[in-house]
Amino acid sequence: MNIGDVLNAVFSLLSSRMTRQIEKDPEFRRELLTAFRKLVGYIEELEHQEKANRWVDPAISRKVDELRHAVNQKGSLQSDANWKSAAEKYAAQTENEKPERERISDDELRLIQERCTLKSKAVRWCITRQFHSADGITEDSDQVRRELIEQAKTVPDCYLWMLRMDCDASDTDKSAYECWENLAECFENMALVAELVQAVLPYREEQRDLMELAVKYTAEAQSALRVAVYEAGNKLPDPDQEKCFWWLRRTTEEQRIFVERHMRWNDPADASAWLDLRERIEKLNSEFHERLHLDRQVPKLLNRARFHVKMIEGDRADPEGHDWKVIADCVRKLLDLGIKPSHTAMRELLFPIRNIIEQQPPDIFQTIQPVLDEIRRYESLAPAAAEGTYAGELTEEVDKVRQLVKGKKLVMLGGIPQQSARQSIIEAFELEDLIWIDSRAHESVEHFRPYVYQPNVAAFLLLIRWCSHAFGALEDDCQKANVPFIRVTGGYSPNQIAHQILAQAEDKLKVSEKQ
Repeated sequence: MNIGDVLNAVFSLLSSRMTRQIEKDPEFRRELLTAFRKLVGYIEELEHQEKANRWVDPAISRKVDELRHAVNQKGSLQSDANWKSAAEKYAAQTENEKPERERISDDELRLIQERCTLKSKAVRWCITRQFHSADGITEDSDQVRRELIEQAKTVPDCYLWMLRMDCDASDTDKSAYECWENLAECFENMALVAELVQAVLPYREEQRDLMELAVKYTAEAQSALRVAVYEAGNKLPDPDQEKCFWWLRRTTEEQRIFVERHMRWNDPADASAWLDLRERIEKLNSEFHERLHLDRQVPKLLNRARFHVKMIEGDRADPEGHDWKVIADCVRKLLDLGIKPSHTAMRELLFPIRNIIEQQPPDIFQTIQPVLDEIRRYESLAPAAAEGTYAGELTEEVDKVRQLVKGKKLVMLGGIPQQSARQSIIEAFELEDLIWIDSRAHESVEHFRPYVYQPNVAAFLLLIRWCSHAFGALEDDCQKANVPFIRVTGGYSPNQIAHQILAQAEDKLKVSEKQ
C-alpha cells in the first residue's frame, strides 16, 4: 500500500466520522458553521490587505513625478537611480506596515460619533467652496475652515483629510457634486448609528432584537461610507470607517450576531441610498426610546413580584394562590415589555422558588416556564465551566466503569450540551460516543424514547438537577431495553458519573458485559 492509499483511507475515515457527528450533534454543527464563517472572513481579510499593500497614494506618486520632472529639466540628477527607488521604498514601507486587526472597544463609539459629525461638517464646507462659491476660498470661508481644524484638534485621532483634497470638478459636474453630497450624508449616518448603538448597548440582553438590528444598520452605514470615500476621490479608507468595521467584527463574534450583508468587500452598500438608511435608523431609534419609557415600569413590577416571592418562601398560608397569580401577572407584563426570560433580574426573581414552580396550575406554570427554562440552562452552564475542562485526578471508580462501558455509548439527558465536557467524558471512559440530549421542562418524553433503544447503549444518564420530574418515566423504557437508568445528582464530571453508575448499576453492567 502506497502513501496515497493510506491518505485516502484516513480521509475516508475522517469524512464518515464527521458526517455522523454532523447529523446527530447540533452543537458540533453550530461550532463547525462558526469555524467556516471565520475562515471565510480571514480569507477575505487577507485579500483586502493584499490589495491595500499593492496600492500607493496617488498624491505621493504625483509629487514624485513632479520632482523627477523638475530635476530632469535641470539635468543634475537625471540618471540618479534614487528617484526610481523612492517610490519603491515607499511601497516597501507600506507593505511592512500592514494593518493589524484592531480590538475596538465600545468606548470608541463615542469618538467615532464625534469625529464623523465633524467630518460631515468639513465635507459640507468643501461642497460650498467647490460647487457654490464663485470666488473660491474667501476670508469668511477660511475662518470656518480654521474653526473646523481647531475643533478637530480637541478630538483624539481626528484628521479632516477632506479639507486637503483637490477636486477638479466644476460646479456643473453633477456626478462629482452627488459623490460629495453622499459622502457628507454617509458621515452623518455613521454618527447617528454610533449614537444609537451606544444607547442600545446597556440593554442588549433584554432588547436583543433591537441590538441585532442596530448592528446590521451599523454594518450597512460603514460599508456605504467606505464606498462614498472612494467615490469622492480618496483611495485610502477613512479611519473611522475602519474602526467601526473592527468594532463590528468583535461585537458580532462576542454577541453571536450574524450579519448577512455588507461585511465583505465584494458586498458593498449603496452610498446613494443614504436617505433610506437614515429613515430606518431614526425609526429604530424612536422604537427603542418608546420601549425605554415603558421600561420605567420594570422596577415596579420586579419589586412587586419579589414581595410575593418572599411571601411564598415564608410559607404564608395562601389557599387561593394569590401570591402565585401576582407573580405570574408580573412575569407576563415584564415579558411583554421586552425583558428576556434569560435576563439576570428575571432569573434571580424566580430562583428561590424554582423547585416548586412545576407544582402550580397550568396557566401559572406556562406563564413562568420560559424563565424556569433559562434558570435551568444557566445552572447547567456553571458546572460546565468547572468540569467541562476537568483536569483533576480520575478516581479508581472511573477505571472500573471504563472496563464496563469501554467501546459503548452513553446517553445523557439534561442541561446544555457542552463540547469540552462531552469530550472529557468520552476520553475518560473510552466511549464509542456520548449522546448528550438537551432538555426542556415538560417536553414530552416521547422525544427521548428512541435514544433508549439505540444499539450498543451501555446506560441512560438523567441529570436530574436540570430535568423535569416527568422524564423519570423513561426508566420504564430502560427496563424494557435492558439499559441501566442512572440518576446523576450534582455535576457531571467523570468522577461524579462513575460514582453514580457504580452505586446504581454496577452489578447489572457486569452481567451485561459477560453476555
